[in-house]
Amino acid sequence: MLPENTHQYSIHYGTDRCLELDLPVEQVTGHFTGPARLADVTATLESALDDPVEFPKLEESVIPGDQVVVVVDARTPHLPELTAAVIERLVRAGIDADGITVVPSSKTMADSGDVAESTEDARYQNIKHDPGSEAACRYLASTSTGERIYLSSHVIDADVVISIGLTAFDPLLGYCGTNSVFYPWLSNVEAIQRIRGAGHRELGPDDERPLRQTVDEIGWLLGTQFTVQAVAGAGGGISQLLAGGTEPVFRRLKRYQTESWKLSQPERSETVVVAVDSALGDSPGQAWSRLAAAVDVARRLVCRDGRIVVLTDLSEEPPAEIAALARFDQPIDVVSALKRENAAVDLGDTSRLVDALDWARVYLLSQLGSDLVEDLFFIPLEHEDEVRRLLSSEDEILIVGSAQHAFGEVLD
Repeated sequence: MLPENTHQYSIHYGTDRCLELDLPVEQVTGHFTGPARLADVTATLESALDDPVEFPKLEESVIPGDQVVVVVDARTPHLPELTAAVIERLVRAGIDADGITVVPSSKTMADSGDVAESTEDARYQNIKHDPGSEAACRYLASTSTGERIYLSSHVIDADVVISIGLTAFDPLLGYCGTNSVFYPWLSNVEAIQRIRGAGHRELGPDDERPLRQTVDEIGWLLGTQFTVQAVAGAGGGISQLLAGGTEPVFRRLKRYQTESWKLSQPERSETVVVAVDSALGDSPGQAWSRLAAAVDVARRLVCRDGRIVVLTDLSEEPPAEIAALARFDQPIDVVSALKRENAAVDLGDTSRLVDALDWARVYLLSQLGSDLVEDLFFIPLEHEDEVRRLLSSEDEILIVGSAQHAFGEVLD
C-alpha cells in the first residue's frame, strides 16, 4: 500500500515500456498524457471516406483515365493502410492502377518503401523525389510575393492530386499538414535551403507564419482539393482521422490538435519529465527528431537551470548534424559552425537540442552508450532505477507523455 498522499504514476515510453513512479501528490504539478489512440483505424478511415468533410466522395471526384498522384507524408502513422484505402477507392471509381502514382514526402528524403504495401493491386508507381535532380522538377508558378515555385514533375503533370499526412505542431509552419506535404520537400535544393534555420523559437503555433501561407498558396496553385489527415495519439497510432476538402479538414484538425496536445502551465517547473514514443519502421533520423521535439517541449516548461528528464528506448546513432555536438566544447557553438561548413544542412533538430542544453540540465534514458550520451552534452541514465533516484528529491515535477506531439507554454 502506498503512503498517504502518494500516487503511482505510470509513464509509458519507447515501444512498450512503462516507468512506475511513486511520488507525493503535492510534488507533481501535472501529468499530461494526450488523447487516446483509435481502437479501429480501418473502420474510422472507411467512415471518413464515406462521409468526407465539405467535399464529394473520392469516387465521385475522379473520372476513368485520370492520372492521379497521391502525395504522402512519410511520418504518418498507419500510412500503408491509409494509402491502400485511398487507392482502393480510386480503382473502384475506374482509375487504372497504372495511372496512380504515390510520391512520399519527407525532410529526410529517406526511402519509405512501399507505403501501400497492403493494397491488393500494386501496379501503381511509387516514386521517390530527388530534389537534387534538375529533371525531377518543373516550374509551377510564381507566388503572390514573386517566389518562383518548382515542384515534382509527377505532381504538376497529374490530373488529380491527393494528400495524405499528419496534422501536427511544427516549428517552421506552426502546424504541418495538408499542403505542407508538397513544399519544400517536393521542390528543389534551393527551396529546401531557403527554409533551413527558419524556425521561430518563441512563436506559438497560431502565430503568423509566412511559410505556412506559401504552402497553402502552392496547394491552391496546384488545384489540390482532397486530403486524408491524421492526428497522433498517445503511445503511438492515430487519435483522430478526417478526409475531405483540404481547407475544412485542416481547420478542424488544427483545432483538435490544439485542444488535445497543447499544454498550458501557470508557471515553470523545477523538473520536467518527457516521455518519447517509438515507432516501428522509422526512416533514419526520425527517432532523433522525436527526441528533439520532446526536449523542446520541456525547455518551454522548465525553470532556468532546472532538470529535463527524457525517457526513451533510443538505440539509433545520431545523424551527422547532431553527432557534431561531440566536436565542440560547448553545445551553443555547434549551430553557427555547421552553418558555415554546409549551408544546406538541416539544423532544426540540432538547434532545438542546443537550446535545451543551454537552458537546463538534460538527462537521457536510452539504450545508447554512456560515453556517446555524455559527448552530446546529455547526462546519461542507464536504468529506470536511476530515474527514480533522480526524482526522489523534493523538486516540483511536471510529467508529459508522448511529448514529441505536444506544445508547451507558460501562461503570462
